[in-house]
Amino acid sequence: MWRYYETSADSEGYFLSDQFGREIRSSDPELVAVWRKPFVQVTNQTVNDSIESFAREQLRVYLRSLSQNLSKNGKLRLVNPFLEMNFSKLLQLKFAEEFFTIPDWEFRTLNYPLNDNEMVVKPIGYPMLTNGRTVFTNIISPLDLEHPFPWLFQEPIIAGMDVTCVFIDGICHWYESSFERKHGAIDWRKEIQTENESSWLEIPEDSVLDLSINVRSFMSASGLKYGRLDFIRDEQGIFWFLECNVNGEFGWLDDVEEKLHLLFLDAIFKEHNSIPGLI
Repeated sequence: MWRYYETSADSEGYFLSDQFGREIRSSDPELVAVWRKPFVQVTNQTVNDSIESFAREQLRVYLRSLSQNLSKNGKLRLVNPFLEMNFSKLLQLKFAEEFFTIPDWEFRTLNYPLNDNEMVVKPIGYPMLTNGRTVFTNIISPLDLEHPFPWLFQEPIIAGMDVTCVFIDGICHWYESSFERKHGAIDWRKEIQTENESSWLEIPEDSVLDLSINVRSFMSASGLKYGRLDFIRDEQGIFWFLECNVNGEFGWLDDVEEKLHLLFLDAIFKEHNSIPGLI
């Protein structure tokens, strides 16, 4: 997006324009904003990772300043753009113990679990590399991993169904994937935009009422106004909490009437969904 949008700041505030001449300013009294799109590549550099990293850092600071300005004036809604760091997977897993069933987990950088038991291995931060490739969740023996390297290890739950909950404005919207979890294929995202992409079906909330109550309690206690929570429902019917995507996407879940998109848009314009001042 940075090749097509001009964004700037001065003593008068923040400014954004596109290639069609449309403009918006942070001082606009009618403005409300929500941060939805992470930036992957921010320069025209294709091989110089040091320049790309430098540009990312400048824009990270700029975006934090912009978000702080919007939040201070009650214009930032639903999503805190920096909660991936402030409410990371590690904090989520500990915090969620009060509300959900959690797989055993540990984060290691050097002394990996010294056994032959295979474990789920996943990143704890943004999973996309600067070249656009994604680091997926995998199951592997820790002994086969290169040392040292930072990884989150989790107890493997192979059989079962992937379930996700889109939480918008206090309401839970549940969906279940037809993805067949099996050894060597535990991350449904690998099928995205392929001929074999699995379908997702909506789950009636009355079939997961107790879990919905726990989701609302978790979101309220963590101060989140929006999120997509991922679970695995195992063969015994137990829902295992994996993570809450605090700015998670949901487009592939929506129906032809775009119910989720319309609910999301409605929530943006509700003042009680303002994000309080960022630190």
